[in-house]
Amino acid sequence: MKPYWLYVAVSLITCWVGCIRDQEVFEREELYEVHTLPFENEVLRVRRTGATLPNFLNSIYFLDSLTGIATTYISEIYRTTNGGVSWELVVPSGAFGVTFRDICFVNPDTGYVNAIWNVQTTQGSILRGALFRTLDRGATWDTVWQADGVVYITMTCSQEGTPVVFRDINANTATVISEDGGITWSEKDYPQTYIYKLFSGRGYVIGTGMWEARLSADQGHTWSGLDIWGDLSLRYISVADSIAYCLLDDNVMMTVNLHTYALGKPYTPIYHQAEAHAVSDTECLIAGRGNLGIVENDFSEYGILAYSRDEGQHWQEWMFSDLTNWIFWHNYTPRAGYCVVGQQLIHVRIK
Repeated sequence: MKPYWLYVAVSLITCWVGCIRDQEVFEREELYEVHTLPFENEVLRVRRTGATLPNFLNSIYFLDSLTGIATTYISEIYRTTNGGVSWELVVPSGAFGVTFRDICFVNPDTGYVNAIWNVQTTQGSILRGALFRTLDRGATWDTVWQADGVVYITMTCSQEGTPVVFRDINANTATVISEDGGITWSEKDYPQTYIYKLFSGRGYVIGTGMWEARLSADQGHTWSGLDIWGDLSLRYISVADSIAYCLLDDNVMMTVNLHTYALGKPYTPIYHQAEAHAVSDTECLIAGRGNLGIVENDFSEYGILAYSRDEGQHWQEWMFSDLTNWIFWHNYTPRAGYCVVGQQLIHVRIK
């Protein structure tokens, strides 16, 4: 009989070699479309993965180029370890009876998914909100926090490693945070305003509402107003070190300095339904969707990527006629990430 330690060692080496092989295949340059950037010989690379995505997709999150998590509207959590080529159903529909929403990780192993669902009680139907946690890169999940009466919930993880949850219990709003890896949770006061989404950057957490936003510089403990856009509503935001890239209604893109609140030059792109990623304080990449109107008796759309290297002052755009409806976007490093385009998974990187 082989010694147990030898079996374990061989298994680990085999797994490591397999991961290296997958990574080498994944990084093959001939798989990418190359788009030249006018900056220091850098290029934007776009690769169609050919992956089959789960149906009813709600959100994606990638830990690296190979390992990713996906949630659906029908109570499912999927995991991939090969860049989206295949997906394993790690939480089947009905396992918790919930609708999973946001995904975030505080380190390569520990991550959270929030959820909300209807619960039948003797007094009737109520809404329940909850947080689910993984300690093994998404392979298994368990419940670490829940509350009844939650009518809305959203979540982010600060880059300092704190999960920050916004919850609304019958118009009583608060943030819920954990500073010990999800073992204990505490509620912090939040201004009485409705928040649709939480975003985090390096040192900041921002909650966005219809016409206003709230800024926290202490990982959700205290909040201050960020009401600087007038009548424009904030749709999406991505935060770097001290610069936030803000997508507003009327298709306006604008930066804001989070130290001084100074606004940058407005940029009006030719597309809508976009998501931004702040590569750094000076760099930003946007994935969006536009339309060409009626072409040959049919409504014609296109996908688009836009890149800025000078804090949003100038943008370079690329159109993709066969890749429409760019929706979910997640970067696992500042210069590499995934977009979901319709039912396609697209890998994008700057190199």
